Amino acid sequence: MLFYPGDGIGPEVIKESIKVLNALSIHQITIKESLIGRTAFEATGSFLPESTISLVKTSDAVLLGAVGANRTSDITYYPGPETALLKLRKLMRSSINLRPIKHYDSINTNGSNVSNVSNVQGTDILILRELTSGVYFGKPKNVRKLYTQNNAVSLEGFDTMKYSDSEVRSIAHVAFKTARSRKKKVLSVDKANVLEASKVWRNMVLEVSKCYNDVRLWNNYVDSAVIEILSNPKEFDVVLSGNLFGDILSDQLSIVSGSLGMLPSASLGFNGKGMYEPVHGSAPNLTHRNLANPIAAILSLSMLLRYSFHLNKQSTMIDNAVDNILRKNYKTADISNGKRYVSTSEMGELIASLIRTAF
Repeated sequence: MLFYPGDGIGPEVIKESIKVLNALSIHQITIKESLIGRTAFEATGSFLPESTISLVKTSDAVLLGAVGANRTSDITYYPGPETALLKLRKLMRSSINLRPIKHYDSINTNGSNVSNVSNVQGTDILILRELTSGVYFGKPKNVRKLYTQNNAVSLEGFDTMKYSDSEVRSIAHVAFKTARSRKKKVLSVDKANVLEASKVWRNMVLEVSKCYNDVRLWNNYVDSAVIEILSNPKEFDVVLSGNLFGDILSDQLSIVSGSLGMLPSASLGFNGKGMYEPVHGSAPNLTHRNLANPIAAILSLSMLLRYSFHLNKQSTMIDNAVDNILRKNYKTADISNGKRYVSTSEMGELIASLIRTAF
């Protein structure tokens, strides 16, 4: 197993994940550390050093803290540190992104934008996002200078959204197979009324759905899908989407869990390898303040143990420990609703201590 503390709050939340891993005493997992992102650039001059790439190729799983700016005053690099993350996903062929959205009864979401809190209780949504195609990877992609007749200069940026039927077919089969072990419902999100790539997406999802008569499918445009889900989130199961829409949608649905600091993710490939990371970014405004919520990173570790090493018992122990600590009313600043809160390191130690007592 390889881990990247990364940038911003990444090292702080990953430190707590490793603390929890050590509490489990899993001797068959070898841990190595490497650099990525802005931190790697400062040390080596590269956002994704060759030494990191070599370690990735020999690792079964990667746990990542965050990639992005280390300080709010950082200049914008082009290409920036986030390009390392995109390259890493391509390198690991991690085209299947799982982002679970779960409501915790012990977290009060009354202050959120969820219109009816009673509808949030019991929510268990799985965002299934295609991760290595779409607008983030489509070519051509560039920023160029345009010159007017009087030699004035303006900038034009352009990206290409592109999906092939084979790419959609692969991720759609994963969505329907996953739904079979859950509530047998799939919502496919697109923008087929205006985007050609989305028309290919919708047609292929419909074709694949014919192989799964026991799973209910419905389609919706991304803008109305957000409203529909937030109106009654507990009615949804697997939400299938492309790269861009899945990224935006999962961040918006964080209000169901109370914070981005509660959302883990797994990026899986058909080769059996996986990369695991909290959904939140580097949050440079929280760096070195011991305020960040480490639960998303800890739950990402849980997903790593379950999907890459098939250690379901240990994964469940982490999930239960997180739930129990929250029920005991220990909260980090982002989910405390202004009440007393625990620090990043305190939350990690509380979860790790509860796991140690189980042995």
